[in-house]
Amino acid sequence: MEHYKYIFANLMIFLSKILHMLGTEMIKRYLSPKELSEYIGISIQTIYEWTSQRRIPFIKVKRLVKFDIMVVDDWMKSQVVKPYQH
Repeated sequence: MEHYKYIFANLMIFLSKILHMLGTEMIKRYLSPKELSEYIGISIQTIYEWTSQRRIPFIKVKRLVKFDIMVVDDWMKSQVVKPYQH
């Protein structure tokens, strides 16, 4: 089931990028810490910790913290740990 969630999420991102190029938004591009927590399945406390430690890319305008979903998706892809080659 988790595999299907991953495929669905990537499909939604792909469609969102295409619609963005066409000038139409399908899903929100900028997420709040709570929305990001729900999107990637990590506690909001962890999101705040990673933000304060600058471990995750974020946008800050004065005191408002937002996350660009496309940047976060690229960041998550860069965090993939590859298995050992035997």
